[in-house]
Amino acid sequence: MTLAALPHALAYACGAVVGTTAYLAGGLEAPDSTCTLKNFWALDLTANLPQWRELEPWPGPARILSVAAAADNAFYLLSGCELSAPPQGKPARTYLTDAYRFSPSEGWRRIADLPKPVVAAPSLAAAPDCSRIIVLGADDGSNVGFQPIQAHPGFPKNIFTHPTHTDRWHQTNSAPMARAMTPLVEWGGRFIVPSGEMRPGVRSPEVWGFAPGTV
Repeated sequence: MTLAALPHALAYACGAVVGTTAYLAGGLEAPDSTCTLKNFWALDLTANLPQWRELEPWPGPARILSVAAAADNAFYLLSGCELSAPPQGKPARTYLTDAYRFSPSEGWRRIADLPKPVVAAPSLAAAPDCSRIIVLGADDGSNVGFQPIQAHPGFPKNIFTHPTHTDRWHQTNSAPMARAMTPLVEWGGRFIVPSGEMRPGVRSPEVWGFAPGTV
């Protein structure tokens, strides 16, 4: 099945399908971009000729490397980082903990902030029963610029869970691994995390999986 082309080139965005609609949020338009996008697009997968529509974006900062979730008949946008262009030098990252919920009937609503940033965490976040979101920790910004890079301790092994009816995040450090820059997919009754970065620039050949009831 071939879908409509995106309105423009996009990288480091996040997305999810809620019902029969696909949503995409945030990202960069070009490799040398010095600022993040604040775009929110929707694609009705049941339309005869599906076309991307631009919707009102979330009320917070523009961002890249966020985590998306589909739960409780809504789209969730979690964490990420914002880029700013200094007068000279590389764009600087601001690590974000804010989180938002979107539904077509209610629009955007800010929900509880995450305890820590989860930049580039496996996305989609797991939502095993559609009323609970599970995010595996990734880059929380605590080791930015760590040197020597070969001795980087890896990303924090945190797990963040969010029961949507309570609007609170719960944190544990019981994950056996932490990965960034990789998807999370549901397959065979388990949630699978293939490969991903163990620390900046170093990818793992491992494939991990977990059952919903174990988290």
